[in-house]
Amino acid sequence: MENMDNFSRMNSYLDEQAHAKAMQTFLAKTYAWMFLGLVITAAFAFFFLSSDFIIEFYSNRMYFIFVLFAQLGLVFFLSSQIDRMSSLTAIISFLVYAALSGITFSSILLIYTGESVFETLIITSFMFAAMSGYGFITKKDLNSIGRFLMMGLFGLIALIVLNFFVDLSSLNFLISCAGIIIFAGLAAYDTQKIKEMYALQFESQELATKGAIYGALTLYLDFVNLFLMLIRLTGRRN
Repeated sequence: MENMDNFSRMNSYLDEQAHAKAMQTFLAKTYAWMFLGLVITAAFAFFFLSSDFIIEFYSNRMYFIFVLFAQLGLVFFLSSQIDRMSSLTAIISFLVYAALSGITFSSILLIYTGESVFETLIITSFMFAAMSGYGFITKKDLNSIGRFLMMGLFGLIALIVLNFFVDLSSLNFLISCAGIIIFAGLAAYDTQKIKEMYALQFESQELATKGAIYGALTLYLDFVNLFLMLIRLTGRRN
């Protein structure tokens, strides 16, 4: 009987080890894809900034609108069709989205000083790492907070649309402060949700890759939007 108890405890330990390894592997893939997306965005932003096409791009609003709608379309496509597409399609869609983001974000390098962009990037990285780390280690269920943050996100979008027509400096300040709180909170909430997806590692490599790409896109959006809100608030203009 004692041997059976020892055998049962050993199996339980091995199961815990397998689940812990699967979680680490899945999260490592997710963060690796997210980091690659950020690197591609930065590379395309700097490359586009130094190209001759940038003047024509920003002088013709149709180019900007086309790229912006292409970005929105890719986010919607990835978010809604991730279950139906292949892992290769998901990877290509994510990388293309990151590249297009680099084109639109090149305007940040025109508006703000390079030093200001670098400083904000460092602050964003520390804030994101802290909030994402909290989402990973906390035992608290963040679902209720997540629902509140999503409602806040819709309110933030409404404020941004309103500010597009009104353009008030006080509204800009409110949008930036609210955005920092919302996207910092979403970094924690989304990390917890992605952490719970690790079981895909036991299904198939295809599903695990698609899950990692979806998670990478989610965290990428949290990071980038947090950066945009911070630089709106603290950035020094050229």
